[in-house]
Amino acid sequence: MITPETIERVRNSNPIVEVIGEYIPNLKRAGKDYKGLCPFHQEKSPSFMVSPAKEIFHCFGCGVGGDVFKFVMEIERCSYPEAITKLADKKSIPIEKTGGSESFSKNNESRKKILDILRRAMQFYHKNLMESQEAEPARKYLKEKRALPDAI
Repeated sequence: MITPETIERVRNSNPIVEVIGEYIPNLKRAGKDYKGLCPFHQEKSPSFMVSPAKEIFHCFGCGVGGDVFKFVMEIERCSYPEAITKLADKKSIPIEKTGGSESFSKNNESRKKILDILRRAMQFYHKNLMESQEAEPARKYLKEKRALPDAI
């Protein structure tokens, strides 16, 4: 996983107007923002806005919007980590990643514990629904009103 510090460094080194300007050459200043034709759909009048102050873009025509990473993801059809890597490579920023196997094994152990708890809860509720006398109205409702087969 890419460190948050690296992500922030990449974001700060790639101003959104500069990045989008490479893909949209007709980007024009409109007050404090920029506007141009949206690269994500066909249009005749510009509805694509870029805010350098907020570091975001938005198309009022098709509704797509986000930050510099989201733009690269949409235009290059790539994942979030790939977008970060592409922008980092442009500015020669090394990609720092967080602890690999130790972090994974901790997450894996937590996941196993959670799955075990969920399995036990499922078994408890299943047993009570299927075997207890108090659950007869619930079983009747599921069968008659909801038309659920016993297998479900």
